[in-house]
Amino acid sequence: MAVSFAPILKERDLKLLEELKSLKQEVVAMYKINKKDFLKIVGNIEIKNEPTVLFDKKICEFLEQLSNDILKDKQARKFSDIISFAFWCRKSNISNLSKKLNYDLLRVGRGILFHITPSNVPINFAFSFVFGLLTGNCNIVRVPSKTFIQVEIILRIIKNIFKIKKFKNIEKYNLFIRYDKNESITSYLSSICNIRLIWGGDKTIDEVRKFKLSPN
Repeated sequence: MAVSFAPILKERDLKLLEELKSLKQEVVAMYKINKKDFLKIVGNIEIKNEPTVLFDKKICEFLEQLSNDILKDKQARKFSDIISFAFWCRKSNISNLSKKLNYDLLRVGRGILFHITPSNVPINFAFSFVFGLLTGNCNIVRVPSKTFIQVEIILRIIKNIFKIKKFKNIEKYNLFIRYDKNESITSYLSSICNIRLIWGGDKTIDEVRKFKLSPN
């Protein structure tokens, strides 16, 4: 199942605006989305809802590649929080984590996971994304609206890994987005997701919980 994000895209992305033209007008009217409020950064704008098994082999290989590429990146090495994340993603750590969790190989993810990450912690979105991957979910990750160089570095590296032939398929099931606080957008994204991971206090959680998730 593919989900269109076309009604909430920035005008500067001409390709995505073509998708906007084909979107049904009733969806636009229902959520009153302003396309200027939303920006796709990395990933598939037509995200697919096809969860995998927990600790899928290809996902673990992707994380190993991510760890290695971060540790080799000159710009990334300037930030201790990025390096800590890279070490956490190492093959040995992911392997140990899978053994500790005592999971059933037949278990699969819930579907599309909407990550609402904090605006004041640069690296949180990356850990949240990995949690979603390892639990077999497809992921829509809202990164901080505030610009952090750490966020840009990690997303740049992820984007480059998505270009590698054996990891291109992973891109189809993941999307990183950025937008300022906007209830219409949050409501829309919630409606096409099966589960949410909300990072924040009780007030933030209560505000998001009022938006219904996909019934499927």
